Amino acid sequence: SASSKKEIDLQHNGGRTDTFFWRQGRKEVVLVVPLPAGTRAKEVVVEVAEKHLLLTCQGKTIIDSALAYQVHTDEFPDWEILDMPGAEDGSRCVSLVLPKVVNDGFVIWWKKVLEGDPEIDVTKIEGRNLAHQKLWQDAHEQFREMVKNKKPMEI
Repeated sequence: SASSKKEIDLQHNGGRTDTFFWRQGRKEVVLVVPLPAGTRAKEVVVEVAEKHLLLTCQGKTIIDSALAYQVHTDEFPDWEILDMPGAEDGSRCVSLVLPKVVNDGFVIWWKKVLEGDPEIDVTKIEGRNLAHQKLWQDAHEQFREMVKNKKPMEI
């Protein structure tokens, strides 16, 4: 159906919780948080700190939680109010972009967005560069061989 297709897009390389859908790419995580019909931007407050997210709508707290991973907070949070994809009742949503912190060019695939959220299996993400895993396995194997073949040293 059309709505389940939209849901898959909302969860690309991510998942869903009771409060929001999320998807991720190499450099960012996007949350889509359903809101009541008719919600306007001035009724929504979004505050993003390095490891914390606060989102309120019409004075009610929707998210107030520690982020599972660090995000860039150099600029103002990038968010907008949209019609909820696939909804026919006028429901709205806030779409929030969280820029990932990328260390030394290594992409971190998030297992979850908030502390306490269910984790996804990041090994199933398409297009992941798994070369480093092979290197690590090879190095581990060489180390085990060295240890196994080590001769006792007389002192």
